Amino acid sequence: MTTFADFRPLPWQADALHAITHGMATCYGWRGGVGSGKSLTICVALAALAQTWPGSRWILGMDTHPRLEMVHLPLLLGLKMRASYSRASKLFEFENGSTLRLKHLEYSGDPMAAGSPLEGGSIEGIGIDECQTVDRRYFKVAQMRTREPRRVRLKDGRIIEFPALTILSGLPIGDWWTPAVRRAGGMVWHPKTSDNLRHLDPTYVERLLATLTEREQRALMDGEEMPIEGQVLYAFSGRDYPEGNVLRGHAIDWRHVRTMLAVDLGYRSPAVLLFVEVWRGTWCVVREWAPDRTTLPDLCELLAASVCPRRDWAPGDARLPVDELVVDPAGDAMNDQTGHPDLALMARPQPAGLGMYPIVETDRARRLIAPGCQRLNLALERRLLLISGRLYDEGQAAPDTHRTLIRAIQGYAWDPRNPAKPRKDGKFDHHIDTLRYGHRRVLWDAMPPSAVGDRLPRAMEADGDGGGDSGQATDAR
Repeated sequence: MTTFADFRPLPWQADALHAITHGMATCYGWRGGVGSGKSLTICVALAALAQTWPGSRWILGMDTHPRLEMVHLPLLLGLKMRASYSRASKLFEFENGSTLRLKHLEYSGDPMAAGSPLEGGSIEGIGIDECQTVDRRYFKVAQMRTREPRRVRLKDGRIIEFPALTILSGLPIGDWWTPAVRRAGGMVWHPKTSDNLRHLDPTYVERLLATLTEREQRALMDGEEMPIEGQVLYAFSGRDYPEGNVLRGHAIDWRHVRTMLAVDLGYRSPAVLLFVEVWRGTWCVVREWAPDRTTLPDLCELLAASVCPRRDWAPGDARLPVDELVVDPAGDAMNDQTGHPDLALMARPQPAGLGMYPIVETDRARRLIAPGCQRLNLALERRLLLISGRLYDEGQAAPDTHRTLIRAIQGYAWDPRNPAKPRKDGKFDHHIDTLRYGHRRVLWDAMPPSAVGDRLPRAMEADGDGGGDSGQATDAR
């Protein structure tokens, strides 16, 4: 690794730079507090790689042009690299033939289209900073542009291959990049402001503490993930249980576990969630169905292949057992397509229906949206409502055009024109309504679990969903 005389890395920086320069993965990411050294690390990493690998090409992307000019350019110039900088083309040209080009990504439109600022042939590596304000689709663009590995012949004649890489960095607000890096088999770090106190002006830290709320301090200084401003379900955390709401590695004994299917019918945009009581008083969403432009009969036929009433289920059945069915109270209304109330159609035997009569909430106070969301946040905050690791990973990895529960949680925001109501977008709000119906049925009066001993044991790694001979399966990865 090429080093810079004035640079003294922090422990986390040294660890990250060692991994990057030794090709231990193809993608890397970190989120952390302000002043924790995130931007400097990405600059040092790309500069070191450019000076180490002759003739290589690198890109550093920022969210906006002003930040690129005011943050990254001074950091790069301060490294005193063996390179000349062209301000007109925003390009560093190194003595060994390598290049480092600076890009700002404040463009409207689809980054996957040909007009992306990251276009221009295969590149050895791309780094993107301030990812909390960068379109997540740029990660896919970066991976497409860096798909070719770098082959170099050493002085002793050996040929080594350095994998093309992507580096992502940002503040812990609406974090999407570290989960994406993990899914791609990469490495992540979570530095804090306190990790870098020896390099920070004490008055700078004092000003931060004086202007930030306690919740903002936990995020912007301690690196704790904070949802985007205005997010309705702000209590949701994508971290693994118990610190977060993502449950991994727990076994489900379908013979004895209590289950519930929640449905929001929508208008040809239904959403269905399967809840499981993983231990007493704590529920986890383990499956979702969100077919577009699907009528109720088609939805019932789709679900009949995956779930069935408990009375029709036996160990070894590939379908999952359902004890209760909870639906939108609007299902009592006449359906324009079928000419019958949705509730009556759903009670029909499978596959024409679901074979269960739906449960609806009749108390008007419990049906109000805003109070329901407040109690939903309480259940999330107390870790009484969880999301399976499989559901979380698949939801994050799904194309942006697909409706998923995780995307819905992250994008469900208050309506700026009416702060007392969430914004109805006709796409993701059906998922949240479904989540609210299921929560209302079992966790309206959420209380902490009575005993740690009620938790289920961790299972060995398995991919099965069906009951099998033992009736057990691992639902989270």
